[in-house]
Amino acid sequence: MIGNKLHNLNRELSVSQRKTLIHQCSISSDKRMGILKNFLQISRKTIDDLNVFLLDTVNKNWPNSEQKEKDLKVRRLSSFFVEQIEKLILESYLENSTSIKNILMAQALGKSGNIYLLNHYYEKAYSKAVEEEDYYYQMIGLKGKIRMSYTSQNEKDLSK
Repeated sequence: MIGNKLHNLNRELSVSQRKTLIHQCSISSDKRMGILKNFLQISRKTIDDLNVFLLDTVNKNWPNSEQKEKDLKVRRLSSFFVEQIEKLILESYLENSTSIKNILMAQALGKSGNIYLLNHYYEKAYSKAVEEEDYYYQMIGLKGKIRMSYTSQNEKDLSK
């Protein structure tokens, strides 16, 4: 069945997340975002309703396509919607959990070799994890801080 993941993700959206996504859709010029806005504004109770909506939308927007191509477009449309909803959920989660955001920043910048930035983000991640009482991210932040201390060539940094 097409859209099972989409249906479940749609049910998990909070009211503010739904409004944010609708706003993003309304300012976008992407045709798919307009379709996503229509999907979000009308509540779909079952997966069958969702599939009917997807099929009707594809038939309306691409009437001259073959059936095999229409099925592919339904799957791609569903995948695009899932991708947009997942992106929004992750963004809102990262806004609320600053320790994870700082650890991800440090890991993303890890290959650049900028010790100052890495040390800054690991230090920030550790302090936020202590505030949030999250021992797992405290451990990751501390591990990163120790690694950055040993990477540094300063005796001052090594003495810490």
